[in-house]
Amino acid sequence: MNDAPVRTEQDGAFNCIALMDAASCFIFDMVMVPTGKPEPTKLEVRRLLKKGWGAKRQYPNTLFVPAGRFQSVLPTEAERQGITVVPVHESQLLVFMKNFDEAEKILNEALIIQKKINGEEHRSVTNIYEKLGEINLEKGNFIKAETLFNKALNINYKILGEKHFAYASDLISLSKVKAEMKDYNAAIELCNRGIETAISVGGKESSFLTGTYSILAKIYKDKGDYATSDSLYRISIRMYDKIYGRNYIRTALTMTNFGSLLLQMDSVKQAYNYANEGLKILKSDKEFDPINIARAEGVVGEILTSMKSYEQAEKLLLNSYNNLKKVPGNNKPEKESLNRLIKLYKAWGKDGELKKYQLALVSL
Repeated sequence: MNDAPVRTEQDGAFNCIALMDAASCFIFDMVMVPTGKPEPTKLEVRRLLKKGWGAKRQYPNTLFVPAGRFQSVLPTEAERQGITVVPVHESQLLVFMKNFDEAEKILNEALIIQKKINGEEHRSVTNIYEKLGEINLEKGNFIKAETLFNKALNINYKILGEKHFAYASDLISLSKVKAEMKDYNAAIELCNRGIETAISVGGKESSFLTGTYSILAKIYKDKGDYATSDSLYRISIRMYDKIYGRNYIRTALTMTNFGSLLLQMDSVKQAYNYANEGLKILKSDKEFDPINIARAEGVVGEILTSMKSYEQAEKLLLNSYNNLKKVPGNNKPEKESLNRLIKLYKAWGKDGELKKYQLALVSL
């Protein structure tokens, strides 16, 4: 569940492993596993599966697990219960998730059950509010998303207090909603509150902050304050490098996003260097995530268009488009990739291809 290992002073670093229903994103249970261990223990796996059975009163036919992980204890225990284990890349799980409306319906049903079991003020309830908020943010229902994140924030404040990463995370989620609503000042204020909260909990070098600075950088970029965005992206990349190293996926993604900013600032050569390095890291990753790669290819392709390297740009942008149009429930990435192709063919003077992708954009 964590983008980066959860670090504690006393016990070291952990990964948070969860058992989740793919259709609704409802989390049955989770376990903290030390980063030095490849998977949960036999007892922990049995507990996870039992929690899943308790919610559905049956075991699933199929359990999708990340390729290259959980290759011993988890498959053995799952197959003992008649469950077929299928290794897939995490990004491919999007294919198995149903539409947002059905997911929202299932989560609302789960919310009623959790409230009856645990009451209104419980982390199981805030988890569902947060997931519902994410779904509505993706759907573009920003007012509803804001309401849901605020509910989670208020409950977390009551049960956990202000000095908790969950409270900080809700503030960051609200900042993303405000940014989508183009209320950039409110988004910046909320994101800074989230950063202050995270620092009060985990200090200035907390791993929580690495991605948060990147989120704040994007908000400043969208606002048009490129200088501040530049500084924040550099802070985020520096922290990622220090904590996880240059070859970490999130470092690579932040580098490609920084490349996109640098293109806006007309620092084309520097933009290409950052974005292309990020793309190379993503392609060299053993898990090889096609969706993240497609996003990075879009950025590098756009930069190559500005450099008039049209053939190289076309190859990357077509690959980006063909992968991003497969992302279910949200056509924003597809629109972005189409706009990049339109920009390419307009600059290149290929009218036939230009009209083809203009029509594709209109039809969305």
